Amino acid sequence: MFKGINRFSWTGFTILRSFLSPVEVKEYRQLFDEMTKHLSSKKRMLDPSEVLACQKIYSLSFRPALVQALKQILGTNYAMFSDFQVQKNKYGGWHVDSNSEGNQAYLQNSKYRFIKVGVYFQDNTDEYGGGIDVVPGGHKFPLITQDVKRNFKIKQRYNEYGQKWIGKPAKLHAGDLLIFDSRLPHKATWPRLMRSNGKDGQPQWAPENVYLSQIPSEHTKYVFYFDACHPDFVETFLQNSIQRSEQENLNGQELFFNDYLGSVFPEDYPEDFVKQAQEQGIQVVSLSQAKAQKYKERRRFVHDNRTKQAS
Repeated sequence: MFKGINRFSWTGFTILRSFLSPVEVKEYRQLFDEMTKHLSSKKRMLDPSEVLACQKIYSLSFRPALVQALKQILGTNYAMFSDFQVQKNKYGGWHVDSNSEGNQAYLQNSKYRFIKVGVYFQDNTDEYGGGIDVVPGGHKFPLITQDVKRNFKIKQRYNEYGQKWIGKPAKLHAGDLLIFDSRLPHKATWPRLMRSNGKDGQPQWAPENVYLSQIPSEHTKYVFYFDACHPDFVETFLQNSIQRSEQENLNGQELFFNDYLGSVFPEDYPEDFVKQAQEQGIQVVSLSQAKAQKYKERRRFVHDNRTKQAS
């Protein structure tokens, strides 16, 4: 039985300890080392389609302990998105995932349930980072009135205060799994070298960042992420993903929204993935074949560009 539901409600996050054994962590790190050899400072994650092609990675989303926890938080018929990614040495600043959706009234709904799941393959330490900082309770709106914009402004001020005075590193160890509310302020835990060399409180990015060129391979930061929600909030997020796909640079190195929107369930998914989702009673969100076609073409275009640049 999952026991972190009360902690999640109050703080906006909860941790499943030892989700992976030390042996499994070592195996996954070896797998990621091999799979990410082609990545660079401009592309520091495996795309959703790359993850979907690897049964060992995507099966993490179907492990019983995680499914049980999500069913208690989101409902027994929860929905998941195949917006999988494996990040490698990514260090962002303070942000709130749901901010991309704007000042929407549904984000203030007491029944709102939308979460991000992250599996961490290293300890979160002061020297090397490895996890994220969070503002406990920062997912809540301090005041909810009929003035939606005002409510968001107050939450923004509250979050700014929390980031400065309350934010702290989540106590994550290699193999732990973190579930957090999409409205929760968070950022990557910056390694000590990044903090000392950052300008104006911001990290210096690769290739200028000395840390990324000096990090020992055994301390490479790997995180597996995906999103899930209560069925009532599927369409709002899907439409937001479509809008964000139009902002992606198809000539750039990283592709995320266009990539995962191009996979249609169940036709474009591995047989094993479909079987696991159906056995667990999990909805997998996707567009229709007709609507996904342009994203398939964009994904193919980016893949062809990468191939040309690599040759």
